[in-house]
Amino acid sequence: MNISNLIVICSLVLIYFLELLSNILNINKISDVIPAEFYKYINEKKYKISQRYLKVNTKFQMLHSFFTLIFNVFLIFIGFNYINELTLFFSKNILFNGVFIANVLIIIVMFLKIPFLVYHTFVIENKFGFNRTNLKTFCMDIIKYLLINIILTTILFSMILWLFLNISKYAWFFVFIIIGLFQIAMMIIAPKFIMPLFNKYSPIEDKNLKKSIKEYAKTQDFKIQGIFKMDGSKRSTKSNAFFTGIGKFHRIVLFDTLLQNHNIDEIVCILAHEMGHFKLGHLRKNMIMMFVVYGLIIWLFSNFIKQNWLYNSCCIKTKTIYIGMIILITIVSIPINFLITVLFNYYSRIYEYQADEYAVVTYNKPEVMIHTLKKLSVNNLSNLTPHPFKVFFEYSHPTILERIKKIKENNH
Repeated sequence: MNISNLIVICSLVLIYFLELLSNILNINKISDVIPAEFYKYINEKKYKISQRYLKVNTKFQMLHSFFTLIFNVFLIFIGFNYINELTLFFSKNILFNGVFIANVLIIIVMFLKIPFLVYHTFVIENKFGFNRTNLKTFCMDIIKYLLINIILTTILFSMILWLFLNISKYAWFFVFIIIGLFQIAMMIIAPKFIMPLFNKYSPIEDKNLKKSIKEYAKTQDFKIQGIFKMDGSKRSTKSNAFFTGIGKFHRIVLFDTLLQNHNIDEIVCILAHEMGHFKLGHLRKNMIMMFVVYGLIIWLFSNFIKQNWLYNSCCIKTKTIYIGMIILITIVSIPINFLITVLFNYYSRIYEYQADEYAVVTYNKPEVMIHTLKKLSVNNLSNLTPHPFKVFFEYSHPTILERIKKIKENNH
């Protein structure tokens, strides 16, 4: 084991133990005492069920994280070098080899995930009454996911690899431009062509709801391209709503479970919150921050790929640019993405408060907003009292009690 190898392993182990600590602290914070805000929304029996759901999911997450760590260590000591040497034995074509290894890893990772997905979907989610996924839907989801990832990886990775092979000095800049354009293109393509492969999207039928949404949107000078119902109930009983797409391609999507469990006022409150993200520029700010951060990472990676320590860190005997790129994307990026996620989550939690306040001010129904947040939390068996350490590292939203407290403070 060399020094670069040791540093990479230690960084992965450190992240694993931080996640483990946050999960242990979270489990230990579990209490049978129902928060006062929720006395009228959940009884003792259901609250205990939600706590059991939290425990089971957390232990499952801990097991999955441990397995992921072991798999990454295997790749570092044996896997990357083995697949690199094996591919070089059969082909000397750099472009083909790079795309082939990238796709092989995608397939291997997916198949290793299947037992975990099966257990989580058909055992845990089933046990707590959330799962509605049948075996056919589950299998088709995996096949579609694999095919889409293979197609997109083949296109994007081959372009990036070609640039590094042919435009050595400024390759990072062109890669940055391509990835940026690719992400923007996906915001346009995904809602229209990819998302419908997994779910059915149809215009909402409730005329009163549609009228209320359009009337509210008009007061906010928000042009709606479409209001759609998504058949989320074919996989889960959990509810959600979201905006997708950009510019003239944006649309409002409501889970059918949301329409079943909430009245018009509650749904408009939820959409007002989502609209708040749009009107307050949160999507634009996130995109700018993302482009700046990932532009810096691409530049750093373009310098790392020339360094011997990168290949030594994963025991590579024959240096090839594509295996270097794959190591950067799959292993070196883990600690970097961990830090970026913590940063983005911090700002995301601030944005959530702002979107809540936007919804309350513009729709002028703070009590309805609070009531809706409580209903969503109870129906989804959300953890009402997570540990602050867990929230800091992993939560993109403030806790539900913090959101309610902030709404009350701002509207007294």
